[in-house]
Amino acid sequence: MVWRAFKVCQRRFGERGEMVERTPVDGFVAGAGALSDYDLYQADDKGQTLFSSPIERVLLVAGSLDGGGNIGKGLQRLRDEWNTVRCQNASSKAVEYMEIPGAGRLPIINEAEHYADVLREFLDGF
Repeated sequence: MVWRAFKVCQRRFGERGEMVERTPVDGFVAGAGALSDYDLYQADDKGQTLFSSPIERVLLVAGSLDGGGNIGKGLQRLRDEWNTVRCQNASSKAVEYMEIPGAGRLPIINEAEHYADVLREFLDGF
């Protein structure tokens, strides 16, 4: 599975494929394994969870093509769940979600200008 994902990345990124090709397979496997074991809901060493963190503003971004659209759907559910908890405090700003049309796993690379526009709009709100 990981090897297939590695090969897909090599094909998909064209000129950026060199970066993927230079990545040692063991490093790619280690990174993929670390991400797959990451638990957003687990409390940190201070007892804080994702939903109780003091983060002031949150922007979740996904490419519309990432995971066939499933990553975006998952992030929208996360946003809604997070806002259910977060917005009980009237001073908290809602978690935002933006989808980059036509982008895959790496919207910052696939649709760099659109990604920059989304990020700029978010940052202008500070």
